[in-house]
Amino acid sequence: ILYFWFLLYCILGKVPMYDYGEKENLRKYGQPNPPEYNLTKITAPVALYYGANDLFCVPEDVGKTSSMIQNVVANKRIPDFNHVDILWGNDVVDLVFNDILKLMERY
Repeated sequence: ILYFWFLLYCILGKVPMYDYGEKENLRKYGQPNPPEYNLTKITAPVALYYGANDLFCVPEDVGKTSSMIQNVVANKRIPDFNHVDILWGNDVVDLVFNDILKLMERY
C-alpha cells in the first residue's frame, strides 16, 4: 500500500485520501477535494527502494518522502533500475527482495 502512496506522491506531489467525488467528499471530509494524508504520522517501519533511472520517482522525491516519515529503516537506491525493474528486474531478488525479507524478519 505504501508503494501506491509513494507513487502518488511522486506523480502528484501529494498523497490524497480517497476521492469520492465532490458531493461525497463534502459529506465525508467537509471539503470538495480529498485531504492529504499526513505522512509524518506513519510510525511503522518503512523501507524505501528506488531505481536510479526511475523517471517517475526521482531521488529528490524519495528524499522528501524519507524526511517526512519517522521510522525509515532502509532507503536504498538501486543502480540501473527504472520504475518497473523493482517488480520485474532480472536481479530484483538479490538486490531488493532478499533485503525486504530480512527486514520483515527483523521487524
